[in-house]
Amino acid sequence: MKQNKRLLLILLTLLILFLLVGCNQHKGTDGRYVDTQEEFFDIIFSELKAGESYTTIYTTFDPNDVKLDYTYLNTLAKQEDEYFAENLPRFSYETKKSGRNYKVNVMMGSVFVPSPSKTRLMQELVRKLAKDSKGLSTYEKVKYAHDYIVLHSEHVPAGDDAYLVLCEGKANSRGSSRAFQAIMEEMEIPCKISNYRSTYWNIVKVDGQWYNISCYYDDGENQTVNYGYFLKSNNNWIVSNNNTLVCSSSYNSTDLEKRYDYPNFLFWIYFKRVFLIALGIASIIGLITAFRLVGKKRFEQRFASKKNYRDRNTSNEYVSPYDNLD
Repeated sequence: MKQNKRLLLILLTLLILFLLVGCNQHKGTDGRYVDTQEEFFDIIFSELKAGESYTTIYTTFDPNDVKLDYTYLNTLAKQEDEYFAENLPRFSYETKKSGRNYKVNVMMGSVFVPSPSKTRLMQELVRKLAKDSKGLSTYEKVKYAHDYIVLHSEHVPAGDDAYLVLCEGKANSRGSSRAFQAIMEEMEIPCKISNYRSTYWNIVKVDGQWYNISCYYDDGENQTVNYGYFLKSNNNWIVSNNNTLVCSSSYNSTDLEKRYDYPNFLFWIYFKRVFLIALGIASIIGLITAFRLVGKKRFEQRFASKKNYRDRNTSNEYVSPYDNLD
């Protein structure tokens, strides 16, 4: 009996761990309604700081019916460090009527992707890239991210977002710039997206100076990396440049021939997911089997006790002392 209880405890613990690790729920306001724009922006800003890309806020007013004042949000950003002051992520939202109030689904970050599940997959990949490059200098991290995007994507017209670039290998100039932006944000390296008409690239800060960079235009043939658009000044750029930031000179890049040994991040992400699902299924099957075994044992014990009771009653029949007389 003690062994069965121990088995049940182990299986229950595994199931709880599976639920905690496998379920990545987005944070919200836990059903609390906000009445002012300041409260609305406070929640958004806290979610941006936490690195969330999706959240739900319940309001007593429709954000579409009021002119949102972003001055308060910008003031909060300026109170943070240089990274937040220069890289306040963008956000968009959609509003649904909920009784007399409103349910506001907010999508945050400089990279918008089709669904929350794809967002989580992309974010997990970006976290692994940042972790794998830990210990490198800022310059090396920039080159690491730049080379990864170049080597793991190909040019297509519809590669318009970071998920397609990083998880499906489909890139255009806008998608590449968003993918690079996502990695830089995870690495906490100041970076912005710039564009001229339909051409997009990034501006990244290395060693205190701003530089232009394009993963898209550095994509060479036969899995090669060009560096013609790597950490360049405004004067050495591809198109007319309307940057508000001054990129006065190109970076004196070194070790351009260095290559990085990138693990197959997506394989291990999917492997982890399949493992967690299998672990959850095995835990459920184990719990069901354990309960059946416990129930069966209890039934057998009850059956045995009844049988013993009947046997004792049978063995206690009255025997006359004259029955054994000849």
